[in-house]
Amino acid sequence: MIGHLRHVTPTYGWGWVSADGVGRGTPEPFRFGCDGANGTEGIILGDHELAGATVRLSPRHTTREGHFNVEIRRDGLMLAQGYAEA
Repeated sequence: MIGHLRHVTPTYGWGWVSADGVGRGTPEPFRFGCDGANGTEGIILGDHELAGATVRLSPRHTTREGHFNVEIRRDGLMLAQGYAEA
């Protein structure tokens, strides 16, 4: 059950890569449904190129300041990874 929405703004950072390791463009901002207000994993929602995929955020720093490494997968296949603020 989706209890919360998180908004994610991908940024270029060190660049984004796709499943085959090739550079790709930075995704447009998106939102995902998760269980808690500070949830770090969920499903990308809405009209987005990655809608329906699972997103996982991992903090880039030891303090929670909203900067995350991002992995986006569908059926176990890595679709994209990069950096974002949420």
